[in-house]
Amino acid sequence: MIKSISNKIIEWLTKNLVLLFMVGVLFASIQFFNAREHQAISDAAKQAEMIKIKLSMITEQ
Repeated sequence: MIKSISNKIIEWLTKNLVLLFMVGVLFASIQFFNAREHQAISDAAKQAEMIKIKLSMITEQ
């Protein structure tokens, strides 16, 4: 019984190995681009804050 189930699992994995690999690559690329987007948004927020500080310093003078 257990060998039958494990054989079916191994058979399924061999048939779908390329699909599983593609899913892994897709997941990794989504995570990579999500991290890059988060970093870009963070950098833009920092730049906006710096501009706001500079503008407030200019208007105080």
